[in-house]
Amino acid sequence: MKYKIGEDLSLEEHVDDSEVTLNVSLGKTFVGGDLDFHGIKGTSSCKKEHFQWQHKPGIGVLHVGSYWHSALPISSYVPLFLSVY
Repeated sequence: MKYKIGEDLSLEEHVDDSEVTLNVSLGKTFVGGDLDFHGIKGTSSCKKEHFQWQHKPGIGVLHVGSYWHSALPISSYVPLFLSVY
């Protein structure tokens, strides 16, 4: 997944069509693009929980695919992510 300044700056809230998802930042340091988590689809915690993950190059986050999440807007640099579903 590659974001481009002036075009793809964020991702709307969604769940992934997978059991688990691994997101790894492969690019340079950048500002913004945090993952914003909101609870697992179909559970009592859905939309009540809130957690933000700040990407760091070479570090990944593994999450349940049915976790509601979005990517906040990127304000500088062009990050490159490896996403495995």
